[in-house]
Formats: sequence, C-alpha cells, structure tokens
Amino acid sequence: MTDDNISAIRARLKFGSIDEFIQGYARYISSGGIFIPMSPKKLKERGATIRFQFLLGDGSTALLGEGRVHQVHRPKPDQPDAPVGLLVKFTKLSQSSKRIVDQIVELKQSHDLLSISEASEASHAPTSDRTPEPPSITRGTHPSERLAAVPAAHARR
Repeated sequence: MTDDNISAIRARLKFGSIDEFIQGYARYISSGGIFIPMSPKKLKERGATIRFQFLLGDGSTALLGEGRVHQVHRPKPDQPDAPVGLLVKFTKLSQSSKRIVDQIVELKQSHDLLSISEASEASHAPTSDRTPEPPSITRGTHPSERLAAVPAAHARR
C-alpha cells in the first residue's frame, strides 16, 4: 500500500468532557468501527487507511486510532437527509480509546437490554393501559451500527 492511500483526520469537537463525548458521539461508534460524518468533497475511497484523532473542546484526546474505510456513504439526491461520511473499521486504537469504545458498547448493550425488558413488561400489561410505542430506530439504522458484528478482537490496543 502506498502513502497516498493513508489519510489523517483530526477534529476538535465541542464536547467539554469524555462523558459529553460519549453521550453525543456514541451513536457513531460500535465495537468494530466508527462512522465519521464529513463533507462529500473530503470522502475517501473504500480500503483507504484513516488515522483519526477526535479532540475535546479543551484540546485533550477523546479518541485516537486507525482504521480502514469499509463503506463510503455518498450524498443521495433522492434522500437528502441520508448520512454522508465514512464507515471505518478499527485496526488500531490507543488503550484509552479502546476503554472508551468498550464503555460505549456496554452502554448501548445495557440500553438495549433495558428496552427489551420494558417491551416485555408492556406486552404483559392490559391493553387499556398500553400506549402505542413509536417504532424503534436505535438499532441497525445508522451506518455505525452495521459494524457491530465485527469482533472486538480486531481492534488492537
């Protein structure tokens, strides 16, 4: 592979703490990778290596690692609200980044378990007490969720 196929992304985000980062950015992160929203002009090709560093507002690092572009989400004229960016499969993560990714995955799993438990309880309630729930859009609809099946073993510490 040539150096032409390696890109660096360094972005300062508006989050003031790691907890704020997790709350605001977790939807883009799974155990196997990250969806990086970006301008259509800056999209990279599938297979490109991406070195990334996401900084908090104070300049400290929230996430640092490297990955390979797994999918490219280009603008769709018929779906103007569709996400545009890169789905990057992790190949390397710093130790602190791996801990943050693990924490995010654990939070998502506990949220999913809570949702399943609540749905089970609701299905056993008398019909007059049940309020129809809107369809869930939390699992599998966002590009970052599509890498959830990639084993965490692929991410090096």
